[in-house]
Amino acid sequence: MSHKYRAVIFDAGGTLIGKDDPLGYEKEFVAILAELGVSTSTEQIHDVMVRLQKEGRQRRQRTGGWSRTEEEHRQNLVWVGTFLLENLGVSEDIEGKAAAIYDRFAAGAFTGLFSDVKPTLRSLKEQATTLGVLSNYPPFLERNFHLLGIHHFFAFFVVSSLVGFEKPDPRIFEIAVQRAGCPREEILYVGDSPHDDVAGARGVGLDAILLDRFDLFTEVDCDRIHSLTELLEIM
Repeated sequence: MSHKYRAVIFDAGGTLIGKDDPLGYEKEFVAILAELGVSTSTEQIHDVMVRLQKEGRQRRQRTGGWSRTEEEHRQNLVWVGTFLLENLGVSEDIEGKAAAIYDRFAAGAFTGLFSDVKPTLRSLKEQATTLGVLSNYPPFLERNFHLLGIHHFFAFFVVSSLVGFEKPDPRIFEIAVQRAGCPREEILYVGDSPHDDVAGARGVGLDAILLDRFDLFTEVDCDRIHSLTELLEIM
């Protein structure tokens, strides 16, 4: 892998946006559901989310996408909330509660930063590296980055719901390559999904690194790091 990169393009969710605690999202769900009158536990949420991942993959295969438009993303996240509530045994006003969960997300819930994000971005900028974001996300990604205090680090954003394609579609990666403004051999892509991120980036000739924070993909054949700070050694 060449180490002479002029640009680094990041995935957003699970790469920059997330929680150091492996059960952080489950705990946030517990708190939000409590506000909606649903009592549950971190363990219950985790068990349901394991099943949700499998069902979500099958749903995406059936529909052909997850976040190519704002409405598609909203429908899928409302489905996530519905699946969660039904599998927790909730029977009253599931539709209203699922919509409320999405509204919390749209307002900025589930959008914390991993602790290694700001120090890494700051160091990369000091090296005059061009930074960009390529994400399957609703249109309000940039607003959330302003709220998180990291928007100013990035030269460009490519968001699936705004361009009409989602990873791993090569068309969305090609848009990011154009916006990076340098040859693709000088671009490094970083994400947390072997399929959407690594395979997608490789499909258009980009070097890619899998960010595997919680050591979930030990069998994946690609360069792998466990913290964003490891990028600084590579750069």
